[in-house]
Amino acid sequence: MKFKAILFDAYGTLFDVHTVIKACEEYYPDKGTKISQLWRQKQIEYAMQSQIMDRYVDFYELTKKSLRYAIDAVDEKVTPESEEALLHAYFKLNLYSEVKQVLAYLKEKGYLLAIFTNGPKHMIDPIVAHHRLAPLFDDVISIDEIKQYKPSMASYHLRSE
Repeated sequence: MKFKAILFDAYGTLFDVHTVIKACEEYYPDKGTKISQLWRQKQIEYAMQSQIMDRYVDFYELTKKSLRYAIDAVDEKVTPESEEALLHAYFKLNLYSEVKQVLAYLKEKGYLLAIFTNGPKHMIDPIVAHHRLAPLFDDVISIDEIKQYKPSMASYHLRSE
C-alpha cells in the first residue's frame, strides 16, 4: 500500500516544546528545565482531562493554565510580564533540525503533507508562518474545529468525510 498523505503532530514532533527553557531561565533562573517539563506534562494532562469530562477548553487556555501550574510548582510567582513573554515564546518554538529537510523530501516525492494538531489555528498559524512552512503543507488540521482532543476517535475522523 502506498501512502498518499502524511500527517504530522505539531508540538513535540515538528516543534520543540522545550525551546521555552531559555525564556523560562530568564524569569526563573535555574528552574527553566523543570518549568518546561511540568508545563508540557500539565498541558497534556489538562487536554486529556478536558476530553474525558467533555468540557472543551481552547489549547491556548490550557497552555496558559499549565504554565501557571508549572511556575507555582517550582515555588515561583507568575507575573503579567513573565506570563506574556513565556506564552509568546510558544509561538516561536524551534523546529527540530531535520524537519525542513524531511518535509521538503516528502513533498518532492509527491506526498500530501498536513499538520494534525490539538492547537487552535490562532496558535499554529503563527508558528508555521514564523518558520515559513506553509508552502510545504497542503493543510493544517486543528481539532479546535470539532473541539475533541486527540486521541478521541472524533478527532481522527475530522476530515474523513
